Amino acid sequence: MVPSTYHAIDKENNHRALAFLRIDRESGVLVKTAMRSQQMPIDLSEPIQGVLFNDIQHELQIALEDPSRRLSLERIDAEVTDFVARYEMLSRIGYDPLGEKASR
Repeated sequence: MVPSTYHAIDKENNHRALAFLRIDRESGVLVKTAMRSQQMPIDLSEPIQGVLFNDIQHELQIALEDPSRRLSLERIDAEVTDFVARYEMLSRIGYDPLGEKASR
């Protein structure tokens, strides 16, 4: 299983990212993270993806042991929709929560 990821930038040029992973047809896990812009000449997409993958793996382990930690796909879709509306998107990889393929 590979998580879907969304990477964006906010009005203060801070990087924001969200990842979700479906567990079954009705539920999944979701994590969010952010990094302040440090005015460094590096691409923050790799470090922020590393944080996301670590966080989603941790959340998945918890959700597999405790099903109450799982979110409905509708809830995940609402979180993703809010994230996309709120921030300027830099990249989207994977699938939308309810099954549609996301653009890259």
